[in-house]
Amino acid sequence: MGGARLHRHVVDCAEAYDVVVDKGTLDAVLCGESSNSKSECMLAEITRVLKPGGVFIMITYGQPDSRLPYVDKPEYGWTVENFSVAKPSIGTVLPE
Repeated sequence: MGGARLHRHVVDCAEAYDVVVDKGTLDAVLCGESSNSKSECMLAEITRVLKPGGVFIMITYGQPDSRLPYVDKPEYGWTVENFSVAKPSIGTVLPE
C-alpha cells in the first residue's frame, strides 16, 4: 500500500496580507464555548497576518455595540470604522 506520502509545507504568513475579510466567522466563534478567549485568538491572528496598514473587513449580523468591544482594542492598533447597511424588508422595491 505504501509509496504515497503526504508532505506538509508550513509558511509563516506574518504581515503577508493586505486585506482579511470575515463574513460571519466572529459571529460563529462568539456562539461557542470559551468565546472570549477564542475571539481574542482569532483577532490576534488577523493582526499578525495583516501587513502594516492592512485592512480587516468584518461582515456581521451582530449589532455594533455587541461587536465593537471585541475589535476596538488598542493592542490591535486598528482604526475602527462602522458602516451599517439597511436590511430591506420583504416587498421593498430597491431604487434602480
